[in-house]
Amino acid sequence: SACMPGNKLVHKNTQNGRALSTESCLQDAVYYNVVHAEKRAIKVLNQPLDPSMLPHVLEPNSL
Repeated sequence: SACMPGNKLVHKNTQNGRALSTESCLQDAVYYNVVHAEKRAIKVLNQPLDPSMLPHVLEPNSL
């Protein structure tokens, strides 16, 4: 299953601008969505999200 075209996924492990295939596309998409949700929350609420509420897929070497 390929990532949806047009989406710039944010990935912790990048090399030469290309995401490494160490995580599934779904995890990349979740990470992308969480990052932008946090940015929206910061903009709307003017406060950061509690890191403990973020999914564990954000943790390095979670697999």
